[in-house]
Amino acid sequence: MDAEAEHAGGPGHPGRDPQRRPLTRDRVLHAAVLLADREGIAALSMRRLAAELDFEVMSLYHHVANKDAVLDGMVELVAAEIDLPAPSASWREALRQSAVGMRAALVRHPWVVPLWSSRMTGPVRMRLMEAQLGALARSGIDAHLAHLGFHALLNHVLGFALQEQSFVIEGDARAQAEQYLANLSPVEFPHLRAHIRMHLEDTGPTDDFAFVLGLILDRLAASH
Repeated sequence: MDAEAEHAGGPGHPGRDPQRRPLTRDRVLHAAVLLADREGIAALSMRRLAAELDFEVMSLYHHVANKDAVLDGMVELVAAEIDLPAPSASWREALRQSAVGMRAALVRHPWVVPLWSSRMTGPVRMRLMEAQLGALARSGIDAHLAHLGFHALLNHVLGFALQEQSFVIEGDARAQAEQYLANLSPVEFPHLRAHIRMHLEDTGPTDDFAFVLGLILDRLAASH
């Protein structure tokens, strides 16, 4: 092992490049995404990111202004993975494609869910929003309902992704849920008990996301 490779953490160390390729903004952002994918967004700091790239912290600031700029750029990279609907797609298919594509990107990068609406909207997300709003405009739906429909679709994608991350029932979590259910009065809370049992038994539509997405699109279509 040469001295530089040893300093970089050895062969195969994730994120380290013993060849020390020149830094670029794109390289910094991709390294940040890989780090967040691997360890979660809480692991991201400018110092840790510099270590992943095997550069000094100050070297990063030639390419990104600060951590906020890194976070904004990371969200844009994830958004770039979402294919824009084909121009020939119907308004309904365009909305379905973008919602399904966005959900897939959030599954690949779960850390981005709380950042999606809180970070500055960049050009990539602006183009995605423009495509979705354009599809709603082509639908002939009342402008106010189209406005509500856009937010309903966005909230469905983000809310479903957040629930998938936080509501995983297995192992100790399943035992705790069963214990909670056992202590819940069937007289006072019969519907809540049934709802929790649904989660535990995983009954209902085989693809809950697509089912609810269909309901939203059906309601928008019916508004004609």
